[in-house]
Amino acid sequence: MFKGILLSCAAVLGSAVFAAEVIVIASDSTAVDYRGRKNPIAKTDSWSPMAGWGEYTARDVRKGVALFNRSAGGYSSKTYCETFLPKTKKVFKKGGWLLLSFGSNDSRPHPKFDRATKPESTFPQYMDRIASAAKEAGMNVVVLSPLPFYVFSKGKFAPKTLAPYAAACEKLAKEKGYYYIDLYKLVCDRFEGKSADEIKSYYMFLKPGDSPNWPQGRSDNLHVNDKGAKMVWGLIRSEIDKNIPELAKLLKSSDGAKE
Repeated sequence: MFKGILLSCAAVLGSAVFAAEVIVIASDSTAVDYRGRKNPIAKTDSWSPMAGWGEYTARDVRKGVALFNRSAGGYSSKTYCETFLPKTKKVFKKGGWLLLSFGSNDSRPHPKFDRATKPESTFPQYMDRIASAAKEAGMNVVVLSPLPFYVFSKGKFAPKTLAPYAAACEKLAKEKGYYYIDLYKLVCDRFEGKSADEIKSYYMFLKPGDSPNWPQGRSDNLHVNDKGAKMVWGLIRSEIDKNIPELAKLLKSSDGAKE
């Protein structure tokens, strides 16, 4: 009987450890792992060199840690809640971690989809619906402000569109007690003082013929290339290492994640 009790306790402890070793990413296309996916936009077999920072998260998780990248291209916090959240909730585990980041599509109305939100009202409401679902499942929530659009004006990197959404993320995290990583500011700070060409080298700006996967080229001020995705994850990882040690334990040595 005593042996049976020990085995039962071990099983409970084992399942608790497994449950805690879960990372879930809920975001838009900026965090998608494009590896192995066909490119329906250019009608080619690969998205490369386009990349999302979730690809580098996947490379960085420690062995035995389950990573569920539930990021979805084209989704805002609103449309994610309405259609994608039920699927994501299935991988929420007590003690796990949710990396939550939207804003890019919330700020851009779409002619076919009702996806736009307002940073002072509906955006934080939808963000909190996702975060609350994770919290109710016993997850730890990390809110990340959105990746800024490439905008270069008057000799400097000058994005503005997503600043209100970044502020809304910070306010939500403070009010609800979630962890917060100001990715918007981190990227802006990284690009401070750099030239337009240097900054564009991180984004998806391609001339026709630059890449066989984008034969017509690409002029994209939101999505980053592999170099950009590695840089973005490096910034996120540095903040995790400094401020969220319990999450950092689920990741490998940070040396390989930094630019």
